[in-house]
Amino acid sequence: MADWHSTVTPGTLARLLHGTRLPAPAGGGRPPPPPPRPPPPAYRTLAGQVRALICEGRLPVGSRLPAERELAGALSLSRTTIATAYEALRTEGYLQSRRGSGSWTTLPEGSSPPGDALHPLPPDESGRVLDLGVAALPAPQPHLGEAAARAVELLPAYAAGHGHYPTGLPVLREALARRFTARGLPTTPDQILVTTGAMGALHLLRRALVARGDRVAVEAPSYAHTLQSLRIGGARLVPVAHARPHDPTRPPGWDLPEWRRVLTGAAARLAYVIPDFHNPTGALIDEEQRRELLVAARAAGTVLLVDETMAELGWGLPEEERVRPTAALDRSAQVVTVGSASKLLWGGLRVGWVRAAPALVRRLATDRVYSDVGTPVLEQLIAATLIEERLAEVRDFQLTRLRESHRALAAELSRQLPDWRFAEPRGGLTLWADTAGRSGSALAAAGERSGVRIAAGSRFGVDGAFEGYVRIPLTVPAAGRPAVAVLTGPGGIGKTATAVRAAHHLCERFPDGQLHLDLRGSTPDPLPPAGLLAALLRAVLAAAGARPELAELSPRSFEPALAAGLPGTAPDLVACLLDESSFLPDRFDLAAPDTLTEHLERRLEQLATLAVNALGDSTATLVLHTVPLPRRLRDTVIGVRARGTLTRLWYRLNAGLLELAERDRRIEVVDLAGLLATTPLAARDERLLRRPAPPYTDGALLLLAHEIRRIGQARLGLSRRLLALGADSERWPRELCRTVGHLVDQGVMVFHSDHHTPDPVERVLSERPEVLLRPEVFSRRVVNWAPRAGNLRRAAETLGMGTESVVFLTASGFERGHVAVELPEVAVIDTGGDPTLLATSLISHGWFDVLETARVTDGTC
Repeated sequence: MADWHSTVTPGTLARLLHGTRLPAPAGGGRPPPPPPRPPPPAYRTLAGQVRALICEGRLPVGSRLPAERELAGALSLSRTTIATAYEALRTEGYLQSRRGSGSWTTLPEGSSPPGDALHPLPPDESGRVLDLGVAALPAPQPHLGEAAARAVELLPAYAAGHGHYPTGLPVLREALARRFTARGLPTTPDQILVTTGAMGALHLLRRALVARGDRVAVEAPSYAHTLQSLRIGGARLVPVAHARPHDPTRPPGWDLPEWRRVLTGAAARLAYVIPDFHNPTGALIDEEQRRELLVAARAAGTVLLVDETMAELGWGLPEEERVRPTAALDRSAQVVTVGSASKLLWGGLRVGWVRAAPALVRRLATDRVYSDVGTPVLEQLIAATLIEERLAEVRDFQLTRLRESHRALAAELSRQLPDWRFAEPRGGLTLWADTAGRSGSALAAAGERSGVRIAAGSRFGVDGAFEGYVRIPLTVPAAGRPAVAVLTGPGGIGKTATAVRAAHHLCERFPDGQLHLDLRGSTPDPLPPAGLLAALLRAVLAAAGARPELAELSPRSFEPALAAGLPGTAPDLVACLLDESSFLPDRFDLAAPDTLTEHLERRLEQLATLAVNALGDSTATLVLHTVPLPRRLRDTVIGVRARGTLTRLWYRLNAGLLELAERDRRIEVVDLAGLLATTPLAARDERLLRRPAPPYTDGALLLLAHEIRRIGQARLGLSRRLLALGADSERWPRELCRTVGHLVDQGVMVFHSDHHTPDPVERVLSERPEVLLRPEVFSRRVVNWAPRAGNLRRAAETLGMGTESVVFLTASGFERGHVAVELPEVAVIDTGGDPTLLATSLISHGWFDVLETARVTDGTC
């Protein structure tokens, strides 16, 4: 079975890469940039672009990439550059390869799948995350509640029948027809089809009007979900860029010469446009431009699909300046119109509609029977009541919200981010902000780490265009405040603008969603940035879901490097690579051990002082490590007692290093000496003594890199909180039971899912003395025959966390594969099929590591 599910052609990948740039700091109020550095190697730029595409979801996981020779030709690069970039991606965990099968995209072990800020935020996250991704108004209360009560009164009249209305309730179709007529477009009920939201309407029209491979002309930018729906249907999207005005504060318009060229040259089957308060730009197209586009579409034989979901949201437009619907200018039934109740009334009211020729309406009604049959009756009654009886009141209520929200948000953004530019729309739900060179995708990634979801501009373009933009909604209330007060008062708007600014500043510090490290060596010529430890850190941190950026190393000893303080980039972690030369004098006499003791204590205190001074007021974490006593140095001492004295003093030195972490919580000390003592790895390779770097072996450096990774993982909040045990409770090894008990004592929650009947499992857990985990240890237990993935998902929801917080442990290879496929965000531990390795596999990666434990008991199980 193939490990990939789709193939990316060289041309497609070239187009994606052309629209993807690596984030670069933007100007605007910051200190002058340092002297320019040489550009990075081409392979590194290419690898970074591919990684960005994967992390943003634009290059799906499981996509087979072009062969090296083919991609080299498409990009006009050497095959060596492509091969080196692929190797870098394999090292970081973003690519897998197999001889004869090619290379396909993956995510590093433990990484969460690419996020999408345009998807609604789960309710359990709303208190912790500010959602600037979804543009949807709160309900207009009390109008919605009163309309719902009225709809419930009307419902019994419809309850006697089957409740299926493929074309929609007659009362709602009549109300919509009257509304179109009032707006200047005479309409009869047989021209209306009621759907389950506007997206339901667009799905029906896509299936009816667009065959796989047909070309569809779309605005650039355009509504992200419609673009994705068309892609899924196999349409070939042809973007038509907006005409940008000279004044950046004015929304764009249509580039009609380009539209004529595309409709004629590309023979587009369909053209999708949003002429009324365009999402995301807010543009309102005037009547003359609409007429000209209709003429061009008619000449090319193209159906014009008009999205009017924003048409009622003209909060900055006087009533007398309203533009008639586009279909009112059409005499040939060439226009199909889509509308929705969710934008004006409420996003939870999933009622949309199509206005088209009666023949097309009948065809769509026939087709939909095979999907959703019809829209829920109660929701249609609520929408009919609001549109027929309360529309003027609801419009005034919602437009007042948006008008005041726009005024306050525009002022706050201009104040807090003066180098950003955005058009001043006259309606709609969003602002389309030019970020002055900052990558929108990097802003979105930085926002996720700072608790704010941001919609990157690349989601609204074909092939990742508009990377330098973000969409900001006018609709987000702060938690715990009435919606009107939030949207019109300075508190909510200030919070929104401040959150965007925070993501902007975080993005400047971490331009590619990276963890920054500053490596400082202990010798006059330390390990270079491209050295082994740097490469190992990149690999192991990438595997943990972080992308490290390694700062340049100072060509000095660690002492003056620490004395110079942290660099202006304020890294997350500063890792100092130490060896015995950091503490021992060039010559020492063990016949006078007190002298050596005083020297070691003095050096240790100097290191502590330098560390505290270097950290200053920063929030960085300084990572040190204990130093193994070199065998060469120990054997140089020929006196048996003297060797014992040196060993004792060395143990005392390492104990002093470990105590530094107790004295300052910003310091973490890896016990490298202790770890090496418990593994078969050699600490030193005497052949490396003449090299400038500390002569640790590859294995020792890898061990140190993994420990730094665990600290960085905890620092970035990538720790997991829920352990899911899928193993048969009768076969749990005693060592696994003890390990799980220790984890529970430190605050880890445990979920037990067993494929069995409940009573025998309960008896095993409660009565058998060899089973050390009793029922009270588990935060939740589920014993049934349901698929494991479903049990995990429900348990996580019940415990108030996402599945990305789950670690799944079982000895069953089938269960591991099932969960890995169904819930790729879950960390599935591979034991190699050996039950005796369950405990070791569980704790070796450090999935549950935190900087501070929630609670610690005696650890008994």
